Amino acid sequence: MIALAFTLALLGAAPATEAWREHPEFLRGARAFDAQRWDEAADAFAAAYAEHPCRELLWAHAQSLRFAGRCDEALPLYQQFLDADPDADELADVHTNLDACRAEVGATQAIATPQAAAPAPPPAPSVLPTAAAGARPSPRGPVDDASPPRRAEPNPRRDRWAHALLWSGVGVAGLGAGLLGAGHARRHQAAGARTEIEYQAAFAGAPALGNAGIAVLASSATLITAGIVRFAVVAARARRHGRSLARLSATAGAR
Repeated sequence: MIALAFTLALLGAAPATEAWREHPEFLRGARAFDAQRWDEAADAFAAAYAEHPCRELLWAHAQSLRFAGRCDEALPLYQQFLDADPDADELADVHTNLDACRAEVGATQAIATPQAAAPAPPPAPSVLPTAAAGARPSPRGPVDDASPPRRAEPNPRRDRWAHALLWSGVGVAGLGAGLLGAGHARRHQAAGARTEIEYQAAFAGAPALGNAGIAVLASSATLITAGIVRFAVVAARARRHGRSLARLSATAGAR
């Protein structure tokens, strides 16, 4: 069981890949998004998402479709993002954009089915895709960023798995030390016995206690090592996260 916990800790600590940031379709989509070429951006983000199905690309694809006036296509993508268990900030942004898209789809459907008695053609929708960033139909307003709010940077000092493994190992080590000490105490008591009967009574169980203490101490060492490795991996992930943000900022500045 201890070995299984150690393996799960290492697997759980494996950093999520960010190779999608270097994908040519993502870079093409980012440039098109900045230039407000919404259809091109949507196609590029969709192609990148097909190879790297991550939340960031799903959000960027939905945003591009909304700005392109294709809210009927953006709605299922927002719903898919909503089903991916977003955090509180992301949840508010998704609901805001869902409401904006549903309102636009409802207005478009109402315009597409005019009354038979109306002699004039229906007017164009009042909300243009390019004006979506400025017009805010709700107090919060649509969230126009192409990328969802970033989660907090990995902090090794606050990693719950690392602390759980490390302090569990320390607790188990205390138990092992107690068992080993009890075994040694019985051996010492037996050494001072005056008769064979007293010796056997004092010595009984001493080897078992000592062996159990050694085994428990070995298990505690495994847990403590797993905790230390987890701390190291999360710290490395935090450094990579910082470097990735710096590269992305430099790329955005160059554009």
